[in-house]
Amino acid sequence: MKNEQAFYYDTCLLPPTFTICGVVLRPFSLGHFLILRQLGSPMNIEREIPADLSAEDGIYYLFHALLVCSMTYEDNLVILRDDQEFIKLGNRFSDNLLRNMASDKTWNIMSKFQLFKKYMSYFMDGPLWEELGKPSKETPSGSDWCQGLCSVLKMHFNYTDAEILNMSFRQALYLWASYAEEQGAIKVMNRTSLDMIARARGLI
Repeated sequence: MKNEQAFYYDTCLLPPTFTICGVVLRPFSLGHFLILRQLGSPMNIEREIPADLSAEDGIYYLFHALLVCSMTYEDNLVILRDDQEFIKLGNRFSDNLLRNMASDKTWNIMSKFQLFKKYMSYFMDGPLWEELGKPSKETPSGSDWCQGLCSVLKMHFNYTDAEILNMSFRQALYLWASYAEEQGAIKVMNRTSLDMIARARGLI
């Protein structure tokens, strides 16, 4: 009998390690996403990196994003609330990254942007699904989708706020999908469904 399983939970629990500019990044989490979004960082996956972004500004935003994603949500809040600590840690962090740049003759800002986007994309890649039931014709909700994700993880899976904000985004999406499927709101696609989509798009 053909194995129709298309998404494996172990990819959440045993993720690859991403190292950029010598910095080992933590699994991209909801906390990282919210901090980058709150700061208006162009490195956030919801935004496109401006074509006219200068090299100097690009390096600043990259270094800042690497700093954010190398720490827990709580550690980020500590330095964001303490200007002196932020400056001190930021300078030390930047000095190390500049040394990394100087030691790599092939260092290229665009390749680092692409690697950082690949890092975020991996952890925000959840199961594909199809919605069940009739689509609602009502006015769309104004609630932040992050709020709904947090609510499910907290109320249904009993995770704490700290656990949710530091959890791999990929794991959070898999858990949400399992809950939504259990509630009859969605059906996670199997291998046959995904193969059909790929053929329709000419990918296989």
